[in-house]
Amino acid sequence: MGPVAHVGLPVAAAYVLRLNMPIVAYTAIMPDIVDKSLDAVGIGGGRYIGHTLLFVVLVAVTYSLLHWRYSLSALIGGLSHLILDMDYLVPWLYPFRDYDFPPSDFHFFPDGFLQNYLSFSGIGEELILVGCVMISIALVYVLIEWVKRREDTTAF
Repeated sequence: MGPVAHVGLPVAAAYVLRLNMPIVAYTAIMPDIVDKSLDAVGIGGGRYIGHTLLFVVLVAVTYSLLHWRYSLSALIGGLSHLILDMDYLVPWLYPFRDYDFPPSDFHFFPDGFLQNYLSFSGIGEELILVGCVMISIALVYVLIEWVKRREDTTAF
């Protein structure tokens, strides 16, 4: 998944759940920031420490020191990233379970990083996915509000 889906989908969920959207957006992209940076210096394979449940929980606990809702926002952001990357090797339980980390095809600079991660070649698919999810969330929200109003008018 690319950055549009990694940020767009959890931010839509954060809006509906009334969570802190900047924290959700940042923590949703944080696993790639950590792991791509490590991969650039030859550590890991592009999905390493940042793509684990342990990392997501530690980030959420860190945010909980500020406020419990921030930790929930961080948890939603981090978990959404792991779920969206499930079609690739995601080392959910690392370091408690061994994983074979395949060598990365990621090349940091000058053009490899831009081509592999920030390219807009797959942007259409990501925008369609984000759009469909946001429309679905909006429809569910409208349906919930409609049911609430019907219950309020029939209560008397």
